Order: sequence, then structure tokens, then C-alpha cells
Amino acid sequence: RAYDFEDYVDILRRNFRWIIAPAFAGLVVSVLVAYAMPDVFISTAQIRVTPQQISEQLIQNVTSQDVADRINAMAQVIYSRATLTSLIQTYGLYKKEQASEPLEDVVEAMKRDVIIQPAGGTTAGQKFLPTMLVGFRYSNKYTAQKVCQDIVSRLITLSSEEGVTSQQQ
Repeated sequence: RAYDFEDYVDILRRNFRWIIAPAFAGLVVSVLVAYAMPDVFISTAQIRVTPQQISEQLIQNVTSQDVADRINAMAQVIYSRATLTSLIQTYGLYKKEQASEPLEDVVEAMKRDVIIQPAGGTTAGQKFLPTMLVGFRYSNKYTAQKVCQDIVSRLITLSSEEGVTSQQQ
């Protein structure tokens, strides 16, 4: 005979434990995994990249690179071993890793945690101004914020130095 609604309810009532047990076990396992995983905080900042403000008739535009190329060039300076080592020593980052691994491996780990990439843009009036996303991942939220602020200030300094050198040429 074909099953009707009451038969399905009866089957469900008899096998209720077999249905609920895996769902409860999944919940318990997911909670345990969530507590076992380390906390990771990401501090981000968005920098608006503004083109030169002086008329091109007065000063020839020497830096005709694409904005993404400029961002990548500045990112390479931040990703350099010297800069990352300076940040690690200044803020006392990765103490456990420094105790067990060589400094080169710690620098590579930090390189994975630093985020510098072009990101969309904003509109000011009728001009489109590209932006750059800067971020840092770390287990301490206050340290992540300080390091992100330091990276932003270094990028702004690099950008202003680049503008000064391009105007002097």
C-alpha cells in the first residue's frame, strides 16, 4: 500500500533520535572548532588616491603610471624585508614564531597578513578618485590597529616623497 501522511509522521516519530542526533553532534563539533581556532582581527583603512592638484600646463606630469601600478610599487616597498622586520621589532609581533622559526619565515608570515590592494573608488564632483585598501591581520586587535595605522602613514609618506621627486625631475 502507498504511504499516507500519518505513516510519514509515525516513521518520523520512531526515528526522531536518528535525525536529531547528527544535527546535535554537528552543533557540538562546530562549537568546539570555533573555540579551538585562534581569534584573528583585521584592521583596515581606505586611502583615497588623489591626482596632482597643479595644472599640467605649469608642471609636466612625469608620473604617468596607472594608479594600480603606483599602488603596487608602494606595496612592494612595504612588503620589503627591511620594512616588515622593522614593523615586527617595533610592535613585538609574532613572539611565539620568532622563538621557534628563523626571522625569514616570520617575515613571510607577516607578508601574508598585510593587505595592500587597489579598491574601487569614490566620486568627488564629477571626478572619479581611486582608493587603496590597506589592512593587517593579527591576533590582538589593538596591535593590528596600530600596525595598520603605521602602514598607512608609511604609504602616505612614500606617496608624498614620490610626488616631490617627480616634481624635482
